[in-house]
Amino acid sequence: MAHAPHRLPRHLPGWLQAPHGNVLFAGSDIANGWGGFIDGAIESGMEAALQAASLLAAPRGAALTDNN
Repeated sequence: MAHAPHRLPRHLPGWLQAPHGNVLFAGSDIANGWGGFIDGAIESGMEAALQAASLLAAPRGAALTDNN
């Protein structure tokens, strides 16, 4: 979903960037910078990978939340 600047609601990228239990989203469309470009996809993927690593390091049964 390529989008023009300022066309997405301001809360949507932040909501999609937040962990949802054990589900993490990544992609150029929700990147903090370079939305819609490969640079944004790489940035978003790296952030999701760091969150996934934290999730895997957490005690078994613990979901990743905004507080982790």
